[in-house]
Amino acid sequence: RVFRILGVILAGCLLQGCAQLRPSLIDCNDRITAAADGARVNIRTVEQDQPVEARLNGVDAQCYDRGGETVMQVKIGLKVTRDLALNSEVIFLEVPVISAVLDGTEQPVSQRSESFRMAFPDSKGVLYPVVETQMRLPLKGRAVISLSPQRL
Repeated sequence: RVFRILGVILAGCLLQGCAQLRPSLIDCNDRITAAADGARVNIRTVEQDQPVEARLNGVDAQCYDRGGETVMQVKIGLKVTRDLALNSEVIFLEVPVISAVLDGTEQPVSQRSESFRMAFPDSKGVLYPVVETQMRLPLKGRAVISLSPQRL
């Protein structure tokens, strides 16, 4: 019985220690902005070359500091629409997103482009996907994101 109690106490201590290894995230939505010109773009589907409109539908950023920089975990909400009169079958597409990292003096530090692949189900004209990415920023830096009409 004593060993069982000691086992429970030991397991609790181990779980508490693991919780301390995971960084605590803080809201940092004030450190990410969307470029107005890139909030809405027209793109073409991968295989069918069908026009699709994609627009930003919200951004959520959570951050933690690590080793002299900030790690930003970003969720980007999108609204993607297509004209079912052109094609109502399943179609695949990629939504390119460009991100730039600026330092505390608003100077560019880095930029990158990544594409998020998704599909419209049969007879569905609107999607609301949420895509996730991660960025590393200077401690006083910020990020800017933009949709792009094509992969870079």
